Amino acid sequence: MFLADKILTILVTGANGQLGNEFKILDGNFPYCQFLFVGKEEVNIQDIAALSKYFSGHSIDYCINCAAYTAVDKAESEKYFAHLTNAEAVATLAKVCNKNKTQLIHISTDYVFDGTATSPYKETDKPNPVSVYGKSKLQGEQLAMEHCPSTIVIRTSWLYSAFKNNFVKTMLRLMDEKESINVVNDQVGTPTYAADVALAIMRIIKSNKKQGAPGHLPFHKFGNHQLV
Repeated sequence: MFLADKILTILVTGANGQLGNEFKILDGNFPYCQFLFVGKEEVNIQDIAALSKYFSGHSIDYCINCAAYTAVDKAESEKYFAHLTNAEAVATLAKVCNKNKTQLIHISTDYVFDGTATSPYKETDKPNPVSVYGKSKLQGEQLAMEHCPSTIVIRTSWLYSAFKNNFVKTMLRLMDEKESINVVNDQVGTPTYAADVALAIMRIIKSNKKQGAPGHLPFHKFGNHQLV
């Protein structure tokens, strides 16, 4: 059970995505936490006035930023929109979190690396993104920690869940529809169950006073799934 001196108010942005939906499932399992869920329709994190107004109406202890532009291939032709959501909006959110003394937990990606490593990446490895998406996410990390120094960055890899489109759901659908499947073999990743990530974040929040230093979280294992 999550024990705390007071009820913690946790804001989840990008609440309609894979990870955001997993937090909705967890809501109720942590009686000492009050979750607030917002999508871009409720609060646009690119709008500092709207964000400031929302924060002023709530006493928010933690903000888990799940909002992101995630169309990796499409980002190559939509560089502006990827940068706007993954970098500029993160800077805006970080500024508001810092002003309101809210702990920001920002979700990033393994795409901040170039993918040439022959062993699992560590949080201390030097980023070297090669795609527009990866570059925008790395800049988002940097801006988050610049404007809110206490930010915790969590890099995930190939997130999958029962929600939205993802690699695992695509493969399951194709296996049901076809006798054989042809796929490219030039990409290697570690599919990560979104529910595991959500639980890991709640454990981080629980122990934040003891080990929650700002920066990139070390490597964790939960069951058969892995995340950074």
